[in-house]
Amino acid sequence: MKSLVRTWALLALAGLPLFATTVSCSKKQDDPTPPAIAVGTVDGTITPVGSINYAQLTLPGETNGVLAAPDVQGYFKFSNVAAGNYNLSFQAASGYIAPSPRTITVAAGSTTSVGSITVNQSGPSSVALHGTATWMRDNTAYTSTTIGGTVTLTNGTPSSFNLLATAQNGGAAEIVGLNIPYFSGTGLYRLENVQFSGNATYVRTSGGIPFGSFRTSGYSGLLGTVTVATVNTTARTITGTFGYTAYDPQGSAASGTDRVYVSNGTFSLSY
Repeated sequence: MKSLVRTWALLALAGLPLFATTVSCSKKQDDPTPPAIAVGTVDGTITPVGSINYAQLTLPGETNGVLAAPDVQGYFKFSNVAAGNYNLSFQAASGYIAPSPRTITVAAGSTTSVGSITVNQSGPSSVALHGTATWMRDNTAYTSTTIGGTVTLTNGTPSSFNLLATAQNGGAAEIVGLNIPYFSGTGLYRLENVQFSGNATYVRTSGGIPFGSFRTSGYSGLLGTVTVATVNTTARTITGTFGYTAYDPQGSAASGTDRVYVSNGTFSLSY
């Protein structure tokens, strides 16, 4: 017994662990299962669609991260993101300005939504108009069969408006033209021959050949108005009403071919 005690003491003094094998085996059996990583989700929507190539999520101080491309509705999503703080940045498509990066916090088991992000254009650009228009010309009703024209966008907001609405009836056509060069949203726009005002035209054709070309420009007085009722830059729509009198300098006052009266006009457009 004395010999055994002496052996243990020598081992201890030598700095050798006692029961190393037994203790080591015991720890392996008692180690808990590593906890699962707490994750969350990040999502948002880009407006207008196609203005962003991808969104990027990075750790603070890092330049490389994970990417998410918006879908056809502008929606993007990062899944299985470890809880913590991140930087969210964007790469803009050609013609657009990338939104400023932002810091977000991801919480475990929840979705961090950045909502709808509006992306501005880098400069004015023309976008085609689509939709419908209706009007009366000298008490005859017309509905557009085709819509042409453009709206100029500056930083995503319409800044000028040029509508061409054609009502085709066999070989004949009636064409309304509305031009608002200084467009500033909803409100009433005067059609008159003064600076910053809008103007309108009306063309009648038969077999593709004009036989009446009427205009408001060049004539004095208030000749009509365009009232813009709604402008939705998210849905990219414009609605309103119009009415005007236009003159043909080649027409005859005696026969009544020198002017047309356009009334009860409406338009519902997208761009």
